[in-house]
Amino acid sequence: MHDAPIVVGIEDTAEAAEALRWAAMESRRTEAPLVAVHAYGHDAAGASPALTATQESVARSWATHWLRDVLSHDAPPWRTHLVVVPEAADSALARYSRDAALLVLGRATMCRESALCPVVTMPAGETHGQVSA
Repeated sequence: MHDAPIVVGIEDTAEAAEALRWAAMESRRTEAPLVAVHAYGHDAAGASPALTATQESVARSWATHWLRDVLSHDAPPWRTHLVVVPEAADSALARYSRDAALLVLGRATMCRESALCPVVTMPAGETHGQVSA
């Protein structure tokens, strides 16, 4: 069993869905925890606490349902964690990649240069990722 997680960025795209499915498969294979990160890019400056809480709740609800829908045919790995953060995806994924064994992305350009672990990109329709160090 591995303690370093496999981190995957999630958003509403076919590429992200492929990335999540591949990351879940790899998590089951290696027994590494799976961390699905949804960054919703909220700017809290000047927002009321109620609005901020509502936006976080909506983002968490969307991410939970999306993750379940994408993995509906397969059971999620037993150590799956959903992280929802109000920041830009690049910075959130770079931060979560610090302690990761692997970062899996649907879009090759997202945070690839700032990742602190190996990166796998999974374009839609692919069944094997492309690894870059």
